[in-house]
Amino acid sequence: MSRKAAELLIDLAQNPQKLADFKSNPDAVMDAAGLPSEDKDVLASGDLERVWAHFRPHQYQKDTHTHWYGPRPRPPLGPDPGERAQAVGGTGSLCIVGTGYRLASDVSAEALAEMRACDQLFHLVLDSATSLWIESLNPSAESLQEAYVEGRPRDQIYEEMVERILAAVRRGLRVCVAFYGHPGVFGQPGHEAVRRARSEGHAARMLPGISVIDSLFADLGVDPAQDGCQIFDATDFLIHRRAFDADSALVLLQAGSIAVSVCRAEGDSNVDGLKVLAEVLSESHPADHQVIVYRASPFPICEPILEKVTLEGLSGAGIPTLSTLFVPPAKSRPEDRVMLDRLGLSR
Repeated sequence: MSRKAAELLIDLAQNPQKLADFKSNPDAVMDAAGLPSEDKDVLASGDLERVWAHFRPHQYQKDTHTHWYGPRPRPPLGPDPGERAQAVGGTGSLCIVGTGYRLASDVSAEALAEMRACDQLFHLVLDSATSLWIESLNPSAESLQEAYVEGRPRDQIYEEMVERILAAVRRGLRVCVAFYGHPGVFGQPGHEAVRRARSEGHAARMLPGISVIDSLFADLGVDPAQDGCQIFDATDFLIHRRAFDADSALVLLQAGSIAVSVCRAEGDSNVDGLKVLAEVLSESHPADHQVIVYRASPFPICEPILEKVTLEGLSGAGIPTLSTLFVPPAKSRPEDRVMLDRLGLSR
């Protein structure tokens, strides 16, 4: 993946007219951007999995930090004498923000202002084009991706991230950390960093962002207020045998990563875990009940993945690790006539 391809994607995400031009004549737009043939073939395909693989930010290499343009030495956790600070020896601050899910277009104005104004900007995003966009906002930008080492337990990964963030705050810096999506949804490092910063007397806050759940509601045309909606991590849902209402919608996050507690390169899902999930859901839903395997698209040139499968066919669906599973209600629950009378809503 070339820098020109990443820059073009960023431009398409922020320029509606150019995006329209790309959709009507992609070759002309890519030729004008000077893209090499490999990039052109991938972008012209519009295939989300192919484009995502092309812009994958790193390959889980140990002891290296991989930028969008290649590896560099892992940055130290301790003080960096060359790092700029507005208040050395003073009290640092922390702001955790979300970039949303779509490249360079979901971020709020408040989050964008924080990313530009901070002394130290850390980020953790899903693709190298978003990394490039973030690095264009602030010269201090550093990725937290290098904490991901294949086979490493997730709690160790998150601890390294939190301590790296706090090390900068303790040096008196105004620190901003940008996580993809909503920083508080599947955002253990962000929550923990805010908690520790506050416990040490630093000002710390979290700003919301657009999460994969928000994208799901829009792409699937689902109103969670219509039948209700329950949201669980897929692994948590199983190991705690969470009670839920089968007559309401069910959203299971990271359904492709059931029982995966260590970092691994993205690939197909845990088939055994999906079999167990299908068995549990079949206790309250028929085996032929259709569910939707969903993967949001961060790229303006790609449509989201919406794959309908039955519960009995779930384990053979080849769900990518970052997929979300949407389970529609098993049936529509009738209104309670007694409650309608009590609320004065009877007709």
